[in-house]
Amino acid sequence: MPSPSYVPVVPVRTLYAETGADFAVTGATGQTSTPLTVRVEAGRRYCLDAGIIFSCSNTTASVGLSWTGPTGATMRWNSTTASTGYRPTIGGVDSYTGSAANRLVFLRGRLVTAAADGLLTLTMSISDPAETARLYADSWLTLTRVP
Repeated sequence: MPSPSYVPVVPVRTLYAETGADFAVTGATGQTSTPLTVRVEAGRRYCLDAGIIFSCSNTTASVGLSWTGPTGATMRWNSTTASTGYRPTIGGVDSYTGSAANRLVFLRGRLVTAAADGLLTLTMSISDPAETARLYADSWLTLTRVP
């Protein structure tokens, strides 16, 4: 007899997006949507895994990474690159200062959608209006729908 925490094995669905070209974000205009976007279904749970390659044009500006999602969606996520990167909300911003060199960060989390289908989109910002942040080609996002 299975234990009370037993979950039957069921097929899962994996969704994937990647950047095919570099994407620039200029100035402190708030979070800008990036090409890393995946359509998600209402009433589902997803595990998120992403590799984000980026830089900014100087070492004093901060690059901010965040997410937007369907109405009512919740997400807890973390940069596994930094132990202080935990974000308890879908719109929380994880900031990286001094990123003039190319940087790769890994983001993981859990998305729960509510009653609406929609898009999960990585957003990006830069703190200095005179500078440019760049999301590089081959950055990727994987969502695995779980029971």
